[in-house]
Amino acid sequence: MRTEQQNKPLTVIRQTLAGLGLEAAAVRLSLTLKYNPNWRQQPRVPRGSRDGGQWTDGGGVQVAAAQVILPILQRAAPAAQRLYDVGKRVAPYLRRVPKRWDSLDELFADDEFDNETRRIGPISPRRPGHEHLRFRTEKELKDFLGPAGPNYHWHHIVEKWLARDGIFPPEVIHSTDNIIGIPDEVHYCVTGKMGSLYLDTGFKTRLVVQHWTFAEQYNFGIDLVDQCFSGKGYVPTGDTNFEWERR
Repeated sequence: MRTEQQNKPLTVIRQTLAGLGLEAAAVRLSLTLKYNPNWRQQPRVPRGSRDGGQWTDGGGVQVAAAQVILPILQRAAPAAQRLYDVGKRVAPYLRRVPKRWDSLDELFADDEFDNETRRIGPISPRRPGHEHLRFRTEKELKDFLGPAGPNYHWHHIVEKWLARDGIFPPEVIHSTDNIIGIPDEVHYCVTGKMGSLYLDTGFKTRLVVQHWTFAEQYNFGIDLVDQCFSGKGYVPTGDTNFEWERR
């Protein structure tokens, strides 16, 4: 008998396929509504036929079966709305520099995320008081979090290209642990430092640190953010260095 741990890859595959199926259904429905806004009045194949009940263009060519797609979207809507609501609540807090990654901390496991959205997890040590959110792509992250704000940028502390190249899972890179909303000038400063040569190695910094652990890269990224905040004329506020303001 397969153990729960052995079944995890299959579970992830099934969830991914289900998500892709939903996205494909949404695209088909969108096209149907665009080119056939009166779909509810469209004739159907007569009952008793092999394709009975499915829509037809009158000449036997079937169109997207929205009677199947719509219930799927209706079931998914509450989950998407919940993720949207949590994202809006968390987004302003993401302007604070997260706490450093403790060497004993581990990445959240799949079973720690809710069954409804598969995106909302427990409160993270990096973001006390707020749910941990993860996304499959940067676009999905921005869709649910919204813009970072005027002259602000959603910055990945551990660089996002590491997800593209398969070094870390996309859900780890595109998560609220690894995202911070910072002024554009601070973002460009950090990006410039990652593209500069690392000490006397002769290699760009990003090519050196990519071989480090996630925790090491994370803390290094926070150090760069702090350096750029300070270098651009910002000072820490309150009792901690987690918030900055312009001098």
